Amino acid sequence: MKKPIAIVAAFVASSSSAASSWKIETGGIATTTASPTLLASPEENLLLQEERRRPPNTSDPDYFHPSARGGRAQGPGDDGVVAFVALVPTTNPTRFESVDVPPLELRAGYFLKENVIQEYVVPGDGQSGPYDQVVRIKAWGAGGGGCDGGRGEATEPLSEVDEDGALWFCEGSAGGYVEAAFRLPVGSRLEIAVGGGGKSYGSLPNSLGGGGGYNGGYPGKDDGTSGGGGGGGMTLVSWNGTVLAAAFGGAGGGNTTYCSAAGGVGASLRGRANNTGGYINFDLALQDRDLEEVSESPGLPAILSLSHDSARFTWSPGSHRSKEAYVQKFTVRLSEGSRVKDSREIICSGEYKLHEHQRRSLNVDQNHTTTLTGLKAMSYYCVRIVSFSAEGLMLSDHILPFQTDAAPINQWLPVTVRQSASDISMESAIERGGSPHTRCERSSSQPSGRRGHSVTVVNNEVFIFGGATLECACELDATRGEERCTSRNVFSDELWHFDPFSSIFTLFERSTSPTDLWPQGREQHSATVLPDDGHGHVLIVVGGVSSPDGNMEIGEKVEHLSDVWQLRDPLRILSYSFSSGEGAEETLIPGRISSHQLSLSLQEESDEDMCIVDIQVVISIDHSCLKAIEYIKLEWDGTAPELQSRKYETKVFVRNSESRGKECQSSSLNLIFSDKAKEWVLSHNSIPTSGTFRPASSLGGAFGGLPVDGEWKLSIAISESTHPEEFFGTLLGWELKINAKPCAPRARWERLADPPAEFSPRRLHNAVAVDDRLFISGGFSHRRFDDLWRFDHRSGAWTELKSSMEARWPLHGQGAFLGDFGLLKWGGIAKHGHLEQGQDLWVLDFFQNEWEPVPISNATSGEGQSNARIPHVRYLSGIVFLNDVDTIYEGYNGIGKVLMAAVFGGDGGYLHNTYADSYGFIPNTLFDDVWKLSAAELGIRSTMYCRRQEDYCDWRWIPSSSALQNWMHACGWDGSTGADREECRLQDVLIAAWCRGQYQSMWL
Repeated sequence: MKKPIAIVAAFVASSSSAASSWKIETGGIATTTASPTLLASPEENLLLQEERRRPPNTSDPDYFHPSARGGRAQGPGDDGVVAFVALVPTTNPTRFESVDVPPLELRAGYFLKENVIQEYVVPGDGQSGPYDQVVRIKAWGAGGGGCDGGRGEATEPLSEVDEDGALWFCEGSAGGYVEAAFRLPVGSRLEIAVGGGGKSYGSLPNSLGGGGGYNGGYPGKDDGTSGGGGGGGMTLVSWNGTVLAAAFGGAGGGNTTYCSAAGGVGASLRGRANNTGGYINFDLALQDRDLEEVSESPGLPAILSLSHDSARFTWSPGSHRSKEAYVQKFTVRLSEGSRVKDSREIICSGEYKLHEHQRRSLNVDQNHTTTLTGLKAMSYYCVRIVSFSAEGLMLSDHILPFQTDAAPINQWLPVTVRQSASDISMESAIERGGSPHTRCERSSSQPSGRRGHSVTVVNNEVFIFGGATLECACELDATRGEERCTSRNVFSDELWHFDPFSSIFTLFERSTSPTDLWPQGREQHSATVLPDDGHGHVLIVVGGVSSPDGNMEIGEKVEHLSDVWQLRDPLRILSYSFSSGEGAEETLIPGRISSHQLSLSLQEESDEDMCIVDIQVVISIDHSCLKAIEYIKLEWDGTAPELQSRKYETKVFVRNSESRGKECQSSSLNLIFSDKAKEWVLSHNSIPTSGTFRPASSLGGAFGGLPVDGEWKLSIAISESTHPEEFFGTLLGWELKINAKPCAPRARWERLADPPAEFSPRRLHNAVAVDDRLFISGGFSHRRFDDLWRFDHRSGAWTELKSSMEARWPLHGQGAFLGDFGLLKWGGIAKHGHLEQGQDLWVLDFFQNEWEPVPISNATSGEGQSNARIPHVRYLSGIVFLNDVDTIYEGYNGIGKVLMAAVFGGDGGYLHNTYADSYGFIPNTLFDDVWKLSAAELGIRSTMYCRRQEDYCDWRWIPSSSALQNWMHACGWDGSTGADREECRLQDVLIAAWCRGQYQSMWL
């Protein structure tokens, strides 16, 4: 008789209270037992298999079925999922009320989107208190894939116990589960990566093993006869680069007679065991005591923002349940402090100076704030906030010591490039005994080291084209029956996209269609962005240097180019507007949910599927009783099979408890819901009648990344009425305003007409865009050029201008960027060699025509030593500046402007013939690193910021003015008037681009 099997229980951890504030559970059941045992019966075997596949906490109302389940034999695991529940206050009671109104629970669910960093925006007003919200995160990791099976001795995929007592399954294990609550600032953006289910048989090239799921799942093993299932991917939620919670992936099935190959390990955080189920950041997670009700006295002050010369604080006014404890006013005082030696304690001086008096807000629940300015950098202070009753009694006295930040500085920061799921799986295969030949293949996760490439930016999206680089080529050795790999230096024709928000590179694959053109590999070309002409920005590539024989290998002979190519922004964002149209009125019936649908299709307007970047909803309603509107909901239903497993919906408005007691109000509503609006719709006690508001739950969080095409439905729920004659309403119309970009971006190059024969082929020339015209000057081939040309993109005309070439830069191969701070140059090489590390950044105020060095805070190093905290000296690198950096990087929060630059690659070698007219190349001296430059000090001190457009620009373009006439006779000359050409200075071209706000990269 078979003994009943002994199973070790799955790992479960949670807080001790009945209503736990956190929970961590593993998926499935453990695969080991204390002693060898036998399975009792086929029925028990089937039960164990289902237990193995079943994810934890499936009874939770926020669990989406099916998710996180392990795959059956020869079947993939299910993807993970994450749900957010935000507790939002719904009422503002008067100061004598004692009735608690439960908060509104706003829910949002996120599902798998490979290679896309999804975002959840913490809901809340943000303009008044409270400034933070409690958000509960519930995350399930992806399930592991089932093994392929069918090749071993057994014919049934049954669970087995080996001679060591280990229990093995053909089914994949369910993903882990974590749950925790966090108090987060309103408007914070959480980054989400949902794990993908592990694959089953034949998912890896030349392998029987299943591929690992998206976000870190390991692939299954291949023993030559069968393949193990791939491990499930990890579901990860982070905030400002800090992991909040992670649900680990389930293991793949295998190691049985049915499938002798072992399954892949589920994804987990580095250094943490996969069988623990998940991870919670307990430094930030709320414990049970944190969720208890706060005391009645005013809260302690908290820092909202802190800089080198200012500080902003907020505090709660406290409970108002009794008249005696009601706070009438506050006083805010400030004193200097000092730090105790060998301690973190700050001692206050005791001499407090009055900063301000504040009366309690009419909105009795609104937090109070105060801002202190004129502070000293890196100094200690104490802020003291005292509350008083209406009778003048002191109710609370809180002191908060703090230290101001250091003065803003310029500093280099290295960027860690993130990898896509396919690259993680491939690296994992190598580490776990896979083929080493993959090390020689072209990477799809990051460009190889290179120089002379172009780096341009469009709408904060960075594009890298070409460059001289090292390429690895593999050929089959027929005599040995194996691959042999060699490397060679080539002119690259690769086009890469770098997302500065996620730090992910993406390679644009070349089209296989013979009608699609692609520029040949090159380096030291120019790449300039022209303004959006209604069809997206245009990237113009001119010239460069390449191989003369077409094999792109770098040798002794090179060919200088003069061809011109254009590339429409592959990530262009187009705007669409869809209206319900005439006759779309819908009667709103009490006690029912009334709906209206829009069927959207962009097939006639675009040959590419377009996916949502941003969405707004415009609604017009006429109703006799506004408080009867329970909620307004938007839904999307797509046609793609992979999107059919769940509903995509969000509520833009939800009625709060307080509005139910109000009298009926008849009015017309004209509302716009947008995630970018400043005011939150739920900050009102009742639905507003007009204006633009943030929706109750994020539109981007629900629909971001989805295709535009599909069925859209607007639903309006009207409450039941005891007086039907008082309740009547009509949906007059609604509209969707959508910004979208291609779901699968493609690069479409177009070759333009060649320039005239008088325009010599060249490299390392300067190219500056002014409106839709491109000014090209200088450069090299077998000599240095001193000419100046203008290319009119609209007409295709080329015009040679009279050049002064007054600016001869002292360095070779410098990257430069024109911004509102002036012209910043970086890197370069002189005849005597490289610049000193940390001394290779300069800025030009071209109204003063003087170069000033840009100091770097972490640039000092020992004599003759390299500083790893800043980029190594180099030339032929690229630099771009990013707009709206506060949405990309956490920067300096004080008064002033933070500039953020990104640089990639370059050449660290040196040859005597790399300077001036000769082409030189040293292999194995090319960088593939990425750096960002936080130029806070430059943003404050640059004299260009003090220059006003009306003082330096407006007068230059007044019709019939002498300034405009001078421009038309020089840089704008076209020969149509018969006037002689006058000298066009590069400085005038730069000023014209600066005045138009056309900030761009170039060579100097």
